[in-house]
Amino acid sequence: LTDASVCSLMGVSPVPDLPLGEFRWEEFCPPYFFSFFLIGVPIPPSVQLWGYADDLALTSYGIPAPAHLQTALDDLVLWTTHNNMKINPGKCATLVAGRPARDLALVINGVPIPQVTQFLYIGVPISATLTTMPLLDRTVQRINSSIPLAKKFKRIKCFQTKLTLYLTYMRPRGEYVAPLLYLVNENQKRVIDRAHCRLLKILFGLPKRATNTRLLIDLGLERPSTRLDV
Repeated sequence: LTDASVCSLMGVSPVPDLPLGEFRWEEFCPPYFFSFFLIGVPIPPSVQLWGYADDLALTSYGIPAPAHLQTALDDLVLWTTHNNMKINPGKCATLVAGRPARDLALVINGVPIPQVTQFLYIGVPISATLTTMPLLDRTVQRINSSIPLAKKFKRIKCFQTKLTLYLTYMRPRGEYVAPLLYLVNENQKRVIDRAHCRLLKILFGLPKRATNTRLLIDLGLERPSTRLDV
């Protein structure tokens, strides 16, 4: 959704002009306020609305799903127009999960929505094959992205500073979308554990051959994969 406006009991009022800089909705109101604003979106019972802030997703199941989704999109277009907003078709995509693959022809204001087999939604890879491998790969990439920072802080002598850095910044990056990570299998959980331990060894200047289990015990940390259902 783009061109957001502020909703009040008196109706819909356009976003005020600001004298300094360019207005950005996400800087004007936090995402949860935008989510509250979206409560009035007219979605039929056969379609599920979910998402975060102005990044919306619609899901439906079964043979009549295409018709239900198109009806929901048409209603959403009318709602956004009434509320002084619009949908950006260029940032939209459709995805059909499961086998066999099916075509899903949906349009927004007559503009076809491209169908994809994988989509990065709010930083989370969603796959048509329902496999967790793209999510696992993305998670390991997020953990590894902290390696340059770990190398930079490696020379710091304060143990607590390093541990705090890991607990407050590095580990949360690897736990992004933890509810979905809970679905990975045991072998994939071990991959996540090894990625975390590799990062810790770099941060604390420990040899690669150091035992991961002993490393976590000495640092007073639980195994990262056991936190995915927290």
